[in-house]
Amino acid sequence: MSAERRHGLWHLLSRAGVYDTLQAVLGAEKWRRALIEDHAKPLAGERILDLGCGTGALRRYVRQADYLGIDRNPDYIAAASERYPPASDWMAADVADLAAIETGRFDVVVGAGLLHHLDDTVSQDMIRTAASLLKPGGRLAMLDPVFIDGQHPIARRLAELDRGCHVRRPDEYRALLSPVFQSVEIVIRDDLLNLPYNHAISIGRSPNQGGHGA
Repeated sequence: MSAERRHGLWHLLSRAGVYDTLQAVLGAEKWRRALIEDHAKPLAGERILDLGCGTGALRRYVRQADYLGIDRNPDYIAAASERYPPASDWMAADVADLAAIETGRFDVVVGAGLLHHLDDTVSQDMIRTAASLLKPGGRLAMLDPVFIDGQHPIARRLAELDRGCHVRRPDEYRALLSPVFQSVEIVIRDDLLNLPYNHAISIGRSPNQGGHGA
């Protein structure tokens, strides 16, 4: 299931304006640009699905690709559709509902800060749904905080205090994708915020032909 800290100050992050302000202070534009330009790499004419799109901040880096962003928070979706029209690029929905709602196929699926809010069962169900929506040769790219050996104390403490309760180690993120994708890569980045912090980019690639994994 989804597991988030929602009491006290964490509850304020459900408001679009508060969430955007905090992300700007932390320097979130670095990881947003890196996720799209360094790892997802959508090409002209490709179709990209943004799972848990929040207030739509990734949209500015998806320039020539066909884009759809979904998030279960209607306040986030309202902010995203106002900031980046048209409204048809945005959908207030839960990831679990996507297979029934969206019948198209995507070249790229991205998720920024999503997996660490979900337990293993829900994460793998979501990953299977995402894989089923990918075209042959498509790719999944997910970005989340991570625990690593030798981690800076500030980075570790920030990961421990994250609103999401399922921050994992690299091998644990790999274990989520491996049953679904034949090719999995975990990239660790420590250069994507204005303070000590570690991100894991989990990348799964579908085979060029046939199914989407075991």
